[in-house]
Amino acid sequence: MPEITLYSKTPCKPCANLKVWFKIKNIKYTEVELADHIDELISYGFMAAPVVKINSTYVAGSNISDVRSTLEDQGGLNVTSTLANA
Repeated sequence: MPEITLYSKTPCKPCANLKVWFKIKNIKYTEVELADHIDELISYGFMAAPVVKINSTYVAGSNISDVRSTLEDQGGLNVTSTLANA
């Protein structure tokens, strides 16, 4: 299982959407406050929330298809088969 960290803030509609998607797909993650890691995330080129770290790979969390693809690549998860219309 990959190690997943969600950098989010409140209020944040894309953050909330991603949390719902994780819950629906039963994907476990650790949530941390984006503001506490802002310098790190900016150094990787991220300027908006949410950001997801999957193992050592960072991805913009507002694009769920990118998150899904990275999960498959990094964690060996076969989430596509359970993601009809998601």
